[in-house]
Amino acid sequence: MTRSLALQAGNLADRLRTALSSRFVLRPSLLASLPGRLAAPLPAAGDGGQTADAASQRHPQAAPTQQADPPTLGRSGIADAPANGTFYDGACHDGACHDGACHDDAFHDSTHHAVGGTPVAKAQPSNGDAADAGEGRRRGASIAFAQIRKDYAAPTGRVSALRGIDLTIPAGRIFGIIGRSGAGKSSLLRLINRLEMPSAGRIAIDGLPIGALDESGLVALRRRIGMVFQHFNLLASHTVRANVALPLRVAGVPAPEIARRVDEALALVGLLDKRDVYPSRLSGGQKQRVGIARALVSRPDVLLCDEATSALDPESTQAILQLLRDINRRLGLTIVLITHEMTVIREICDDVLVLDRGEMVETGPVWRVFGHPRHEATRALLRPLEHALPEEFATRLRPTPPSPASLEVLELRYDGTREPDLAALHEALGGPVQLLQGGVDRIQGHTQGRLLIAVRTPTVTQSTPPTATPPGGLDAHSAHSARSATERLTHAALATEIRSLGYVAARA
Repeated sequence: MTRSLALQAGNLADRLRTALSSRFVLRPSLLASLPGRLAAPLPAAGDGGQTADAASQRHPQAAPTQQADPPTLGRSGIADAPANGTFYDGACHDGACHDGACHDDAFHDSTHHAVGGTPVAKAQPSNGDAADAGEGRRRGASIAFAQIRKDYAAPTGRVSALRGIDLTIPAGRIFGIIGRSGAGKSSLLRLINRLEMPSAGRIAIDGLPIGALDESGLVALRRRIGMVFQHFNLLASHTVRANVALPLRVAGVPAPEIARRVDEALALVGLLDKRDVYPSRLSGGQKQRVGIARALVSRPDVLLCDEATSALDPESTQAILQLLRDINRRLGLTIVLITHEMTVIREICDDVLVLDRGEMVETGPVWRVFGHPRHEATRALLRPLEHALPEEFATRLRPTPPSPASLEVLELRYDGTREPDLAALHEALGGPVQLLQGGVDRIQGHTQGRLLIAVRTPTVTQSTPPTATPPGGLDAHSAHSARSATERLTHAALATEIRSLGYVAARA
């Protein structure tokens, strides 16, 4: 039995060396200890766990000979790098957290330490953040890209995946990255946790340049960044609780703290009652919730989502988006997601970046980019969200009125700067308005979309005697009546863009 367990742990350790590369730089000592760590039983929530003496026996080299000052605690809840920048498999050599448990976001000073003990100022929370501090809200991290270029080697030569990326993602925002296949979305995302290194340029998280981080600094960085994948990447032989616990076990977090954090993360994603279930018994949406819990268990400042909803059905997609929105609101995390689903960007994101062939072509608040796309790539991506002209009207449209009793079909577009007003339309047109189709959304408090309406074609009024008509033109009243519907609505500024699509014969 013991031999079988050891073999299983060894096989699993081989798989984890690759699977966990997105979160940790694995030291040789950690690689060697993985089978033993994974073979050790995971304590249930509420177990007393091992004492400090037991922990010292397990890692004798980590036991301090004398009581030292506890290290500065980072936002992740795990001790930051000590002054000499050394770590023991993810825990400080001085036996960080001497009471056997890491403190819960209880950093007491205003700095955290980068590699080599260089203090880096932490951004202080705003008054609004301070009000949320009592509810466990944390401040996310800002991400800045400066003149980023990323090249890859190819048989035909160097291929440029990203060029001239200058971008700042504010802390605590939900930021979306969209683009066609091959636009460079995944390459940009992987630069944030340094799975990829830029060929040129500079990336900083909370003002800390990450390009020069050494091994220990990279470990600390990746603890601050969680990642959610498209295909879940769960271990089928592990329960939900064990899957979520993996990052903490690899980092050497004490067992009682692991149990507490895992339960907190599972409660946050609504899967606490599934903690002892295996992945094969879960739905796709539930598996993704486990992936999100695993990303959150290290208490990151940034959450990266790589096509997190692409493998889900529409109902599960909506549930996951609501969960991410909830996490952002409650924890204040910065969330960066890439997707090809424009509805995902519309539903959840505050800001969006459009990439095309490795270059930034458009960026800004979602309502503005969606409401008034300036680049052809953006318009092409948004085209599937538009409602096509109903076929019954498309086949009947004529460029000129087919009869005196014709209807003019108008397209009214709204980019978020104006609100549809049917009463004002009726007044401006001086007659009934027939609504043919509506495709209007509300994004970040702004109305966007289009309306298709049909109105009677204008005729010259005969209410004024011909003798009263001044030479060379109609009187003012007749001129108003003779103006096209498009001209009248444009004059009244009742939509962002007004366009005549043609005419149809009115049906009796």
